[in-house]
Amino acid sequence: MARTDLTPVSPLTGSARPDYETNGERTAHAVRLMLDLYVPTAKQEALISKVNAFTNACSGMSGVPLPGRALSEPSQAGKSRTIAEMARRLNAVTPCNPRRVIHLELTERITVKMLYQRILVKLGDPEALGRYSVEILRQRCAELLPAVGTNLLAIDEIQLLGKLTNDNYEVADALKSMLDTGIVPILFSGNEKAKNIFEVNEQLRGRLGVPLELMPVNPRLLADRKALKTFADALDVAITASGLVSPSGLGESQVLRQLGKAAGGYTGRFCRIVGAALEHACARGAERIEPYDLSHAVRHLAIPARWVGKNPFPEPDRW
Repeated sequence: MARTDLTPVSPLTGSARPDYETNGERTAHAVRLMLDLYVPTAKQEALISKVNAFTNACSGMSGVPLPGRALSEPSQAGKSRTIAEMARRLNAVTPCNPRRVIHLELTERITVKMLYQRILVKLGDPEALGRYSVEILRQRCAELLPAVGTNLLAIDEIQLLGKLTNDNYEVADALKSMLDTGIVPILFSGNEKAKNIFEVNEQLRGRLGVPLELMPVNPRLLADRKALKTFADALDVAITASGLVSPSGLGESQVLRQLGKAAGGYTGRFCRIVGAALEHACARGAERIEPYDLSHAVRHLAIPARWVGKNPFPEPDRW
């Protein structure tokens, strides 16, 4: 059972400082584990169910204007991981179709030609990067998306289109055109800045319906507190099952309150902090994730990222 007395904060097992040379392999496994791990929460499952229902409602519609959906939440709230999990599940439905849901992340610089090319790459088109005009690429997307059975195009990091440039305007217009011409329903996902795009473009906004949400845990609600504990306990079990560490007591009341505060109630951030703490614990040869590791993760990850202003965990005199 993990210790809940956090004073003074000092390592209970292992050394005080990471040793990547000695513990590099174990640390690498820890990093990979957290990259691959998905522990569902009720809020994430509700979001997946809503998007699934939306996709089913649009199934079979062709050649008529299609609706879209919008999701706008702060960075590291868990949006991208939830969308990736949704795509994995829907693509695995019998008969398996790896292109049933296409999940595409935008980059800082993108043109409408690059957009079409990236979609075609996802569709497995061998001519995706050929020297074709934008119009030819658009036509190939319009033909291939329905042909391969794509039921949803999930566009992530949509806030990157917020800069007022010709390229960004053309990309946004191309995506809206896919809805107007009935090619494929689209899920637009981004951080809180994405709301500006939806608000400025009235025609697009009218197509998106009621915004989707992935709300943080509200500590004032008993149901939310219970859900967070269930999530933390399940995360602890999944990490322990890897064999990297012993149970860490992530769901114990004091640790859970401190972690919830540091993450602002967002389970995506919660996982990031725990992942950083796991890496730190493994690198210093600890038996489990300790408050010492969680404090280090908050100080060096959550505070610089402005998820929280003050470390809810006690800190040593110096790191």
